[in-house]
Amino acid sequence: MAGVQRPWPPTNIIDHLVYNASGQFVYASTILKFVGTEFCDPRIQLDIISTPGPLQVSAFSDLDRLYMKILSAYPRQASLICVLEGLLVGAHPATIEKCFGVEHGELNMVL
Repeated sequence: MAGVQRPWPPTNIIDHLVYNASGQFVYASTILKFVGTEFCDPRIQLDIISTPGPLQVSAFSDLDRLYMKILSAYPRQASLICVLEGLLVGAHPATIEKCFGVEHGELNMVL
């Protein structure tokens, strides 16, 4: 990040994200965690969530879009889907590993 122009992120991006948060702390918290993901370039992570997507109308549409962008950017989507399926049925992590064929390390990374 040494060569990145300051201020980073630009004020217009921050203003846009604050507007989209609509006072929801979970939105801001999710953005910070995603952009600050270890071993990822924060500029790329920010670009992922800053790029406009399809419009949806709901009380949480901005938060829904944020989660969709984050989940669609996950590099091992097959594992992600297996873990989410296991969590939806209330399976214990050990059961997810055995029944869905997700290795322990991968399960921890997804979670």
